[in-house]
Order: sequence, then structure tokens, then C-alpha cells
Amino acid sequence: MQIAATYVSEMESEELLNAVNAKRVTLHIALIAAVFAVALWAVFVTASYVSFEKDMNGYTTVEVIEVTRRTIDQGGK
Repeated sequence: MQIAATYVSEMESEELLNAVNAKRVTLHIALIAAVFAVALWAVFVTASYVSFEKDMNGYTTVEVIEVTRRTIDQGGK
């Protein structure tokens, strides 16, 4: 701990500010990425919920195809 304190106290002001600024920039990038990920997740959940609500209220069109089989009388058997 004393070694780190001595190192920091012997650093020039500009070098110390650059080191602190680099950490701050990295933290801002990480926070922006986290906020973006949460916003993307929220959009996905909202879109899924709206789609679910529409399906439950009958907005979905379901097409039913009926397949029938006809027997062909082959020679009166």
C-alpha cells in the first residue's frame, strides 16, 4: 500500500490526470454498453408483450387448411 501511495505522490500532475482520465473513459464506455444492453432487452420484452397481447385478443389470423381424401371406386370392387 505504501509503495502505491509513494508512486502516486511522486507522479507528475499531468501523468496522474491522464491515468485517472483513462480509467474514467473506460468506466463510461462500460456504463454506456450496459445501458444499451438493458435498453435493447427492454425493447425486446415490450415487443414480445405487445405481440402476446395481440395474439390473445384475436388479432392473429389463423388459416385452416382442410385436407380431404376421396376414395375412388376402382372397377366396382
